[in-house]
Amino acid sequence: QGLGTRIISNYIQDLSLLEQLSDLEMWSSCSSKNSDYDEGIINVNWLDRDAEPRSLWEKLAVWMWKDHPLLEAFPHFAGYELWCNIIQAPSDLDWHVDTDEIANIESNGTIYSYPLMGSVYYGFPHRCRGGYLEILLHQGPSTVAEPSQFYQQQLAQLHTKDELQLERIEAEYNRVVYFNASQWHRVSPVTAGGRVAFAVNIWEKQPRIYQSNHSNSKETPPYKYA
Repeated sequence: QGLGTRIISNYIQDLSLLEQLSDLEMWSSCSSKNSDYDEGIINVNWLDRDAEPRSLWEKLAVWMWKDHPLLEAFPHFAGYELWCNIIQAPSDLDWHVDTDEIANIESNGTIYSYPLMGSVYYGFPHRCRGGYLEILLHQGPSTVAEPSQFYQQQLAQLHTKDELQLERIEAEYNRVVYFNASQWHRVSPVTAGGRVAFAVNIWEKQPRIYQSNHSNSKETPPYKYA
């Protein structure tokens, strides 16, 4: 799926845009749960590849990906999945992979359909302790059934010469991270403050939740996306 992890710090140079993104109320509105769904489902949105972006978030999603080499390899990708997520201390986001949840459930957990790649942008000047994006490299549900156990094994190898299969990326303000969202990943515990993030997945095929026969379903499973 996609390419390797790519990190760009001091990503946006437009001071007026950074000022606009410093409005916490705007982020809160973006991340608020959709009242049409059960508690725990974040407000996730879809933008078709050729659709005209209207909101600031849709424009930001397109802008984040316009020069990424992935789109040269997949010029006919379906579109962008986008959402905001705010994690306040003391909380975290457990190990998960980003997948087509409906297809996975309808297959009794036997089919995982992943985005081509994921991304997260820390565009709000948050202050938080913890809240790292942690990724188990080259490890997904087909290779590791218990990511927490594998993670502990990786931590035990920190002081050895063995090559680690773990990435830990700080939620630094104005940093964007592109990564393989089909790998196990999580947000480590936020122990102080709050972590504010904007996430965008690129899909080759539109997930079932955004197709017309599922768009208004209240039985859509909870998202755990970073």
